[in-house]
Amino acid sequence: MAQQSSRLHRLLTLLD
Repeated sequence: MAQQSSRLHRLLTLLD
């Protein structure tokens, strides 16, 4: 589960 959260955060960073 934690891994998924990290992935989502990475996507947000890319968008930023």
